[in-house]
Amino acid sequence: MAKRALLDWNAETRKAVWYAEEDGKTFLESKQDTTHLIAAAKVLAEVPPRKDDGWRFLCVIPETVFDQAAREGWLHDKARWRQWMNNGDNRAFNGGRNSVS
Repeated sequence: MAKRALLDWNAETRKAVWYAEEDGKTFLESKQDTTHLIAAAKVLAEVPPRKDDGWRFLCVIPETVFDQAAREGWLHDKARWRQWMNNGDNRAFNGGRNSVS
């Protein structure tokens, strides 16, 4: 019989962490409602680069993805983040653009 329990719920980030046991294995699963992040990314993608230093919006990163990067060891890997940003499955987080430099 599988066990499942909610370990954490953060209303601010809309993230839930679940604990589960099945077939003698233990799992931690995190899920996040990202509709608010996607809406913000659409707005921020339209903001032009700042005139003083050229900074511009690239993407929003869901907390669950940040956690995954830390867990898998690519948190400080710029090339891996660029790959994540430009992946078509994650396009909504960069405001819907095809490619982000």
